[in-house]
Amino acid sequence: MKLATPKAGIKEAMIAEIKEKGLDIRESRIKQGLQSYISRKVYLKVLTLVGNRFDMNEQSNGEVTPEQQAIAEQKLAKWNNK
Repeated sequence: MKLATPKAGIKEAMIAEIKEKGLDIRESRIKQGLQSYISRKVYLKVLTLVGNRFDMNEQSNGEVTPEQQAIAEQKLAKWNNK
């Protein structure tokens, strides 16, 4: 599995696609899944290293800001000190 930093607005894009395809997936499941994904240690590490964000088709779509990278570094430091 390729780990990527999702684009801003990915949740809304996923919800729209689910509705468009008529899938029976609750919005709360999308939110839970994304929260789980972005809370992983490996995701935070990737966030500190990459500059691009990607859409659902793995196309570059936006950038990780220096502020977002700094927040990820802080979370990792906190995690490592536990």
